[in-house]
Amino acid sequence: MRTEEINRLKSVSIRGRIAYGLLCLENLNSKLNNDQPELEQLINNLWRTMNSDNLGWWQNEYIENNPKTMIADYELMISGNVAFEQIGLETIKTKTEFIERIAFLKQLKNPIPEVLDKLCDIANQNISAGTGEFSELTLNPTIELIEIIEGANLITLPKIDIVEFSKFSENNGWGDSFERQTVEQRIKNPDNN
Repeated sequence: MRTEEINRLKSVSIRGRIAYGLLCLENLNSKLNNDQPELEQLINNLWRTMNSDNLGWWQNEYIENNPKTMIADYELMISGNVAFEQIGLETIKTKTEFIERIAFLKQLKNPIPEVLDKLCDIANQNISAGTGEFSELTLNPTIELIEIIEGANLITLPKIDIVEFSKFSENNGWGDSFERQTVEQRIKNPDNN
């Protein structure tokens, strides 16, 4: 990734970085013809995090849909090293739901699991810490997400200017809340960005 692009990402809010990752996830889903209602629903749920002033309520939504974390927890459970109740899930209430979530996460095509892992990092790294000058804690996984997409060579990356309206200077680095339609409108009318 070029220094100019990294500097542009530094001025994008954490919410803007999440939105950028969600755009990548949507594009990958379309390209890989997943047509999975579970993945569509997950993407829709994750977009809801953009329009809330209550920071951090989404933490479990991202963590409990992160294949890297969830599959590791599942393997600990089936090996008998941890009981289902000890995992401490919030969005999953029963062992059956957990098994269904794992089945969904295991069948996702690459690089979607890696993208979900990086989205989880972006969304949660600064929940309990100050963001500093540009939130290195969320910038680095954003860059890694972009590198994963570039390495897979499946889709064209969205333009950074689509999310540049959400400024790091707003709301202590998190940016002001916005609707998914704001981003969709900027995609449809790139000349107005």
